[in-house]
Amino acid sequence: MKKSNFTGWRDVFKFAFVQDMKHKGTIIFTAILFAIAALALPITSLISGGEKEVEKSPIKKVYLLNESGIDIIDALKEVNKDTEFDEIVYEEVTDIEKTEKKLDSDEDSKKAIFMKFSLNAEEGCYSMQLEYSEKGKLDEEDINDFSNIINEKFPKIMSLSLGVTDEQMDFVNMQVITEVVDYTGEVKDDSEEDANMLDMMQYSLLLGVISVMAFVVAITGSNVATAIITEKSSKIIEFLLTSIKPMAIIMGKVFATICVVLVEILAGIVGFLVSFVIDSSIRGISIQESAKETIGKFLSVEALSNVSVINIVMGIVAICLGLMLFGMMAGLVGATVSKIEEAAEGLKAFNFAMIIGAYITLGVAMAGMSGGLSETVIRIVCMFPLSAPFALPGFTLIGMIDIVSILIAIAIILVCIVLFTIFTANVYEEVIYHNGEPLKVKDIVRIYKSNKGGKR
Repeated sequence: MKKSNFTGWRDVFKFAFVQDMKHKGTIIFTAILFAIAALALPITSLISGGEKEVEKSPIKKVYLLNESGIDIIDALKEVNKDTEFDEIVYEEVTDIEKTEKKLDSDEDSKKAIFMKFSLNAEEGCYSMQLEYSEKGKLDEEDINDFSNIINEKFPKIMSLSLGVTDEQMDFVNMQVITEVVDYTGEVKDDSEEDANMLDMMQYSLLLGVISVMAFVVAITGSNVATAIITEKSSKIIEFLLTSIKPMAIIMGKVFATICVVLVEILAGIVGFLVSFVIDSSIRGISIQESAKETIGKFLSVEALSNVSVINIVMGIVAICLGLMLFGMMAGLVGATVSKIEEAAEGLKAFNFAMIIGAYITLGVAMAGMSGGLSETVIRIVCMFPLSAPFALPGFTLIGMIDIVSILIAIAIILVCIVLFTIFTANVYEEVIYHNGEPLKVKDIVRIYKSNKGGKR
């Protein structure tokens, strides 16, 4: 392809970008997105009541009869630190009747409970019995809250009591992978294919990426197609084609529209940063504390444990390339439509392609929740051009695809963009003058072959 085919694309890009940014609809949408992002954290804080202090449990003391042989008092204090139970005082006792009478008669003990902790060897379990006095100031709900927190954190309580570290517990709880070998020495390993199970957080992250990408791709495609249809109906394109090659026009228009969408996304990110300032003012804390708390919540999510700078960069690259690919499709769709009223009809093929990509990724994510995913399936869905923009960013963030596969997937998308751009440019000049019904795929292919064959 001659270099002259690209001449003028920057001029088209600059003009289209400036005009799109000046459009009233773009300004309003960007402002709304910025406002929503800026108010996200403040509204969340107001709904949750701001930074309220943890309401302390009415239980002030626990009389503990420990028959388990394991010292759990220090462990109870540790797991309940910074919770509603962190002010409870623990006292070991040996006489049950004397302790029960104390709960009834002693004014200081009317906010206390009796706890018997023992090992039931016959049933192979630990037994915990909690008692409170009806004459005291506690009720059954208070006791249930304390019981629930012990049940929930019991593994941690036991590991602390026995001096077992978190690393040792992780080692003990490691997954066991079995191999079946017949007498010929052939290994039959069925574990690898279903090794990649998705937990709820990973599935939610993938679902979020799919939803956001579908939204962004739909907006990008609609904007590209609308811009081209508008120019076509106003005869602007006839003037452009006299001095600028179709390749330069389609590249300039698509890049400009993608940049407008990216500016809108950037406005949302800036708005989210502004929300830290507003949130810190409402809650009376510093901006650094507000940011640290919010970022800490994200980093504490296990599904994001594999996030790295490289993963983020690769994910952003995949998103941008995906927008370029679908943008080229939308450019071709726009050229096949003569009137704005027919845009919805012309975009059917574009929307169908987008839905296929999104649904393939969604189906794979659902399969990962129920039965696990093989690495082969993950690679295929991340390398298939229609599903790659939806799948590659998500699987990259959760660390379920290796860097080599990521690079191969990006290379495939790039090749598809180049091929589709060449296809679009070859058919663009002929199709742009079409003023009838929206063209079908077979008509576009026929025009492409005809135009390609007619080149000198």
